[in-house]
Amino acid sequence: MYVTQRAIDARNELNLKADQVESALLQLMPDFLNKKVWKISGYGNPTKTFEKAVDAFEKAHKVDHSEGFYMLMRSEIAWIHCELVHRYEEPNAGGYAISNTIRADFRIGKRDDDGVLIELEDSLTYPEGRPQFDLATVKAAADRAYDLEKQARELRSSVSVFANR
Repeated sequence: MYVTQRAIDARNELNLKADQVESALLQLMPDFLNKKVWKISGYGNPTKTFEKAVDAFEKAHKVDHSEGFYMLMRSEIAWIHCELVHRYEEPNAGGYAISNTIRADFRIGKRDDDGVLIELEDSLTYPEGRPQFDLATVKAAADRAYDLEKQARELRSSVSVFANR
């Protein structure tokens, strides 16, 4: 596994931002409890009122593309999710910038079949905060995982004559 310090830094930035955004967004959601927040016709999207509040939230929390972050709201079956996306660039050996996108996802509430918010997500995805990584630890974990996988392959191979086909 090839991981760079820039990738570690970007993930750490995203994790910190996701902790802030998730907490603040969960505080906004009680304003919409028992109100229609999601259109159910067509492809389904946030209602105008909810969309306007989310747009203001995005600007206030700088997740409006201004600092490399943006939010996507989506509803899967009954749950409304927020996906925080971070785009960052990393130079490659040829001197060109490679654009990378990483994501953090969390639920914010549950809607009924009519698009009415009926239940709030009551806890943070990571109550203690999302993890912060350092390059040496990530590389050591990846190396250890590879070694364990190799041992498992060798062990399976040693008894492969007994495998059911």
